[in-house]
Amino acid sequence: MYTSYINKDLITERSIFPLSILYSTVFCEIFLVMEYVAEKNKFDLVINIFYKLTLIVMAVNDILLTISPTLFGVHLIGVYLVGNKFNVAYLHMVLLAFFIVRSHAKSYSKRRFYFFYIVYFIIAIIMGIKVDCNTGTIGVILFTVVYILLRKVQLTLKPWMVLTVLIISCMFAFTYEAILTNEHVQYFVSEVLGRSLTLTGRTNIYKAVPEMFKDHWTWGYGYGTAYIICDKYVGIYDTQNGLLEWILQIGWIATALMLVIIYISFSKLKMIDKKENLKEICPIIFLIYSFSVLASVEITITYRYFMLVALVYCKGIQAETYGN
Repeated sequence: MYTSYINKDLITERSIFPLSILYSTVFCEIFLVMEYVAEKNKFDLVINIFYKLTLIVMAVNDILLTISPTLFGVHLIGVYLVGNKFNVAYLHMVLLAFFIVRSHAKSYSKRRFYFFYIVYFIIAIIMGIKVDCNTGTIGVILFTVVYILLRKVQLTLKPWMVLTVLIISCMFAFTYEAILTNEHVQYFVSEVLGRSLTLTGRTNIYKAVPEMFKDHWTWGYGYGTAYIICDKYVGIYDTQNGLLEWILQIGWIATALMLVIIYISFSKLKMIDKKENLKEICPIIFLIYSFSVLASVEITITYRYFMLVALVYCKGIQAETYGN
């Protein structure tokens, strides 16, 4: 709110201070509600509700998308029931994670679990391709691979590891030139993904970072200004990088405080002493890892991301209170 207040006269295109109050209120509410859920020992109930709601919404979205892609109007091509193509792809990832958590809570048989997971996975891939969201399709595969390979690795539960992955991923904005000179990376981008080596204009944004952020590294331009600032400097509507998006809006100090919140939330996992109980939260953790990696080239550090972090916090608090 402070960053938006000091910039309210600089940005005249929209009222950023009231917007910042709204976002800050919702952000706090997410964690307060999750703390209440933990105190009432209702984590499993919340996951069950989230799973069912996500399943229903995505089923309707996918049916409408398949039957009538332009249902929402010819002038809104690329807009679907749940929003843009990224929402379509990312909510399928969320559905996969919630399904795994619920399957542990309900003690599904292996046959039932694998059947439904494969069905959800295939639908997620098909929908990602259908809406032309490569990052979402990669995210679905990434989440599945990471969960299979790392679900028993305790190191992934450490708060510092989560932050390390997020920060290193978002450093891509400063290291992309060295990475894109690799011939294997070039082949993957141009031949497999069918994209140019500018990464759909992302490299142009990263080149403009010094000019965009000049005199605004500390406090940013205020919440909700990324669209205005990026359009002004590069003609694109966001930074295409998870952490840069926040630094541009609220500065590095407030962004660092957000990272502290993530660290504190994951530190609560030390209260969970049984591997069986950890299995229930691991899918959420690896979904956070997946979104952290995707943050290197997309805006994935959003309400959705912090809702997942709040669920981790909730599980830790519940374990501290009830031992489960």
